[in-house]
Amino acid sequence: MDMEYYHGTFQEHEKILKGLSAYLKGKISLYQFLILYRKSLLDMVPKGIPLDQIIWGEVDV
Repeated sequence: MDMEYYHGTFQEHEKILKGLSAYLKGKISLYQFLILYRKSLLDMVPKGIPLDQIIWGEVDV
């Protein structure tokens, strides 16, 4: 039985926790978790900023 329950809403940086929980329970593969992780990171980045600026730390967020 899955007793995990959260009464609130996830903040932007906490949304990956649902994916992490699924991975740790064996419901998704590591590959699927990494896709979710990458998507959650990209969702937090302000729109219109080139990826190379993000990678090299040239962004003031």
